[in-house]
Amino acid sequence: MATVMKLPEKQAKRIYARYYLGMAVNEIAEVEGVDPSRVRDSIRRGLKQLEKFF
Repeated sequence: MATVMKLPEKQAKRIYARYYLGMAVNEIAEVEGVDPSRVRDSIRRGLKQLEKFF
């Protein structure tokens, strides 16, 4: 979790919601009021950044 929090705030929140809270991409997008593709892309970029830490 500490590593996730090193990501930019939006990416960290979206990854937390997706993988720790088990929310679907569409649910996260609805809560944030954005298109699901933006959430999906943000999560993908965040996971790519996390690969560098491991």
